[in-house]
Amino acid sequence: MDFGYHRMLTKSGGRGAHSDAIERLATALTELNPPSVAALDWGFAPQVRLLTAGRVHPQEIFGYEWNSTAEFEQRLRPLLAAPGTLFVFHVNDAVFDRRPAFEVLAKSLGYGWSRVQLIRRRDGFPIYEILQVQTPK
Repeated sequence: MDFGYHRMLTKSGGRGAHSDAIERLATALTELNPPSVAALDWGFAPQVRLLTAGRVHPQEIFGYEWNSTAEFEQRLRPLLAAPGTLFVFHVNDAVFDRRPAFEVLAKSLGYGWSRVQLIRRRDGFPIYEILQVQTPK
């Protein structure tokens, strides 16, 4: 590494999942102050805990299996029913992509969902999406 690399990093904020967008995610979750946060992919829950000094503690419910499992659904189901829970996904480059399984289970239980916030890198590329479910009617 040299000074040129550090200048580029300072200007860009970093690329990929390891950009300074994590700071904007931590700030957004702190300001939203939800009763619980579910991390639906790997790679951001520990950083959010650190950056918020433990005020926001995302539950890593995705599981480390490549494909969604019944155990994932068991972890997701009570959080869908818990009012105010926020669900955080990677928009692109998901390691354990649980968005399809989230949508299937939520829909099957009668829940809808909406985007609360989209967190972007400095260059505008979306990195994180925060969703909240709506109670079935």
